[in-house]
Amino acid sequence: MKNCLSILLAFLALNNFSLAQNEISIEPNSFEESFEENLGNNTIFQLKASIENNTDTFLSTGWEIVDIDIPTEWSLSVSDKIIDYVPGITQNVQAVVLDPNETEVPFNVTIYPDQTNGCGTFNAIITKWDDGAFLDSIQYEVGINEEGCILSSISKITHLPSVNIYPNPVHDVLVIDAQSPIKQVSIYTLDGRKILSKSISPQMKPSIQSSTLEAGVHLLEIVFTDGSKNFEKIVKAH
Repeated sequence: MKNCLSILLAFLALNNFSLAQNEISIEPNSFEESFEENLGNNTIFQLKASIENNTDTFLSTGWEIVDIDIPTEWSLSVSDKIIDYVPGITQNVQAVVLDPNETEVPFNVTIYPDQTNGCGTFNAIITKWDDGAFLDSIQYEVGINEEGCILSSISKITHLPSVNIYPNPVHDVLVIDAQSPIKQVSIYTLDGRKILSKSISPQMKPSIQSSTLEAGVHLLEIVFTDGSKNFEKIVKAH
């Protein structure tokens, strides 16, 4: 999916960044792969990662594939601890519960190139299932029989200072408090379609009118004046 979300969902937990950041670890947390292989009807490429629960408690997690920029012929599928999803499913439908201190929890992405060479990038985000708080992420950069792929070109994920948004769920006006100056805010559907955007001047208190949104979950993109971005999951109330 081209020209969609550029980085990922940020955490929702307020003043809890350091704790949330360390609750899990992922190995590896990025892939830069260049494959050279004759492509047949059934050729696939699997990128295997594992997740570790660094806490002494059960941890319910969710995942989503975002920032998908791949050839239209390609498709992706994800296999987590409990379900092998069919190609095209970009987020889990059932919580993945990590046991206390559990290690080597599989998170595998399979690429189906459909006999098509090319370059592709996408990201996976891991969040808490109950409130969507950001836990960690994986970045993927893949080239298949393409010398022209520029790997290591996607923006590396930077954990930004805490961003508070309220009220959430929201009925009308959503207010954004951030430690860094904001240039623009946009709202996307979960499949990456931009439905609302607003430029923010230095004199304005960052906010966005959400009364025209359909009820449900959306993604709020926050673009800072230094070019970095943050994402928040918001809920439009009925």
